[in-house]
Amino acid sequence: MIFRNKKYMIVLGILILSIVVVYFSALDRENTLAYDNAVGYIVEPVAKLFNSVAVGTSDFFTYFKDKKDLVNENQKLDNKLMELEHNNSKLKSLEIENERLRSLLKFKEQNPEHKLSACTVISKDTSNYYSTFLLDKGTNDGIEKNMPVVGAKGVIGYVVEAGAGFSKVQTVIEGGSSVGCVVTRTGNTAVCEGNTALLKDGLMTMIYVSKEMNLVEGDIVETSGLGEIYPAGLVIGRVKEIKTQPITKTQYAIIQPIENFDFIREVFVITNYQKIR
Repeated sequence: MIFRNKKYMIVLGILILSIVVVYFSALDRENTLAYDNAVGYIVEPVAKLFNSVAVGTSDFFTYFKDKKDLVNENQKLDNKLMELEHNNSKLKSLEIENERLRSLLKFKEQNPEHKLSACTVISKDTSNYYSTFLLDKGTNDGIEKNMPVVGAKGVIGYVVEAGAGFSKVQTVIEGGSSVGCVVTRTGNTAVCEGNTALLKDGLMTMIYVSKEMNLVEGDIVETSGLGEIYPAGLVIGRVKEIKTQPITKTQYAIIQPIENFDFIREVFVITNYQKIR
């Protein structure tokens, strides 16, 4: 009987021990789960924060990299645009130069009676509205004092000084210069002369204009050949305005020269007109 009771006690003890083990095992799992939950509660926001910072930092550097690439690309485009503008400017300059040279060639072909020496302007007197300038040829090239100087359209001036390798030209608009002229439309003669008051505007006057001449604005005026320097038939300019002297009541005209003295680059010197030297 006692043995049987011991046997029951052993079985009961084992059963109780098993229950205790199971209980504490379950308790440990609950504690572990609670711990994990607590840790997760604390760590998860921090992890999210670091993840956001990492993503933000990546986006930050990506932004600046993209911006740098964009700046570099814009710089390349700006450089390309500047290059194209430079090339376009050079092309336009060449076109203008070619047009001037073609005009000079045309003038030469239309005036075979004149022996022409092509010259390049190397210096201008900017202080006096381009009324004088220097050419790259002189006596070594057959250029002499008082030789007429013309452009592609007509009269420019004449040589007032000739050195071995240069010559100085005075334009027709210089105050005190004069040119015998004729109105192409009517054949009436007069005199064109430089006027100091009009020099800054690149204009000159025509005097000895009578009312009987029936002069009108736009009339072409050319050299008459009656002066001492210029041969006949060279265009001087056009009548810009007709005026009357307030005291003498005589007429005179404002002449717009055919040549623009601001843009003279190449000229011809007529070397075979020997009327006076």
